[in-house]
Amino acid sequence: MPQVEVRQAAIVVVGNEVLAGDVEDHNGAWLSRELAAIGVEVGIALTLPDDEVLIAEHLCRTAERYAPVFVTGGIGTTLDDVTRQAVARAAGVPLVLRADVVAHLEASIGRPLTPVQRRLAELPEGCGLIPNRIGRAPGFTVGPFVVFPGVPEMLRDMFPLVAERFRRPPAQRHTLFTDRWESEIAALLEELAARAPGVAIGSYPKRDGARHWVEVVLKSHDAASLEAAAAWLAERLPGQPAA
Repeated sequence: MPQVEVRQAAIVVVGNEVLAGDVEDHNGAWLSRELAAIGVEVGIALTLPDDEVLIAEHLCRTAERYAPVFVTGGIGTTLDDVTRQAVARAAGVPLVLRADVVAHLEASIGRPLTPVQRRLAELPEGCGLIPNRIGRAPGFTVGPFVVFPGVPEMLRDMFPLVAERFRRPPAQRHTLFTDRWESEIAALLEELAARAPGVAIGSYPKRDGARHWVEVVLKSHDAASLEAAAAWLAERLPGQPAA
């Protein structure tokens, strides 16, 4: 695939079954963790129904701000599998029947494809392929879009095949703890945010029985900025455990 500028990434999960609560989405959270591990920050995550026009509209808007855009689900053979068509529409290219994919699938199953099975080989013109070593539907890349099947086992096997294309130095992190309530430290964190705009700040309340605490996580790609922000906060954060 052509080199895609890595900004904040987007994750788009497609499926009526996910929106209805019939199937729990495991792909979005898993992708977020895998992307964080290779230094890619996720800026937005969407769950969309199996609606070609709606998917295409959201993909176009999302790609204006985020890249790459990782899409899972809706590339099988049933009538509600419309992600291939939607991605082609968003990328501004037609769907074409890929003879190489037809040949691969026929060799794999040992007989000619049925008309329904041939849908798996209808892909956006000019797309790159992501091999599916577990199932039949290939993933593909076109423009800023990186598309996988929605079956978690397939996604987890296929993502490493393309992950290195997007790797960047991971953000460094520093974690502090306090036994104060989150509301008690909110103003302090707001002051830190104003002082250190290049440092991402997260505060996460935790509880274990009657015990409660807040985990404060600072992240930045700039080591010096992170160190300065952590030192500033460590001097002022109340309720830290004794060293």
